[in-house]
Amino acid sequence: MTNINVITEDSDDQLLGDLPEPAPPSIHPSIYTRQTDPFSAARVKEIKRQIKLGDNLTTEELEELNEFIAKNADVFTLALKEVLPIPGAILNLNVPENATFNT
Repeated sequence: MTNINVITEDSDDQLLGDLPEPAPPSIHPSIYTRQTDPFSAARVKEIKRQIKLGDNLTTEELEELNEFIAKNADVFTLALKEVLPIPGAILNLNVPENATFNT
């Protein structure tokens, strides 16, 4: 796991937590169908496999979350190539010039 740190001008480094290693992607190419068939069973199954749900949830909560994921599968991406650009969108990170990052 990789530590996540926040560095700001007026504060010490803050340890936010660990960044989990990504799950190994499935080799089956038919799961990359966000633009053509975002709700395909294989794609939804892979999305659910890569999402870690808390082990303290009730059966009802797990069912509700799994239904939510399936109904909203079109907003999840399984690869960077599935991320759709937003025309006119601008991302400004506001990183100070003297900021340093742990690598």
